[in-house]
Amino acid sequence: IIEREFFKKKAWEIFFDNPIIGVGANNYSAVLQSINYNHAVYAHNNFLEILADGGLIGFFIYYSFYAYNLFIALSRYKRNKYSDETILVLVFIIALLIMEYGQITYMNPSAQLIFMSVNTGYSRFEHSYSNHQMNLER
Repeated sequence: IIEREFFKKKAWEIFFDNPIIGVGANNYSAVLQSINYNHAVYAHNNFLEILADGGLIGFFIYYSFYAYNLFIALSRYKRNKYSDETILVLVFIIALLIMEYGQITYMNPSAQLIFMSVNTGYSRFEHSYSNHQMNLER
C-alpha cells in the first residue's frame, strides 16, 4: 500500500512538472527509472497515469470518449429510449471508470477492444432500432 501511494504521488509530481502535454505515452515508468527506481512500474491509477503521460491534453482526449458516451446514454435514458440497453451501457462505462481508479487500461489492448465493442454494438443497436421504428411508421 505504501508503494502504491508512492506511485500515485510521483504521478502527481510528473503531471505538475509537465501539465500540458505530459512526458509522453507510456513514459511514466521511464521517468521513475531515471530516478533509479529500476523495476517496471505504473501509477496504479489510469487517471493519474494519463495525466502524467499525456498531460491535460491527453487526459481530455482520452476521457472525451467516455464523456461523450455517458452524455448520449444519459440523454437516451432520460427520454426512455432503449432503456435496458442504455442502462447496460451506463453500468459498463461506470464500471470501467471505477476499474480505472486501480489499474491502467489506456495501454491495454483488451480493455480498449471491450470499450470499442460496447460502443460499436450500442451504435449498431441504435441504428437497427431507428430503422425498425421507421418501418413501423410506414
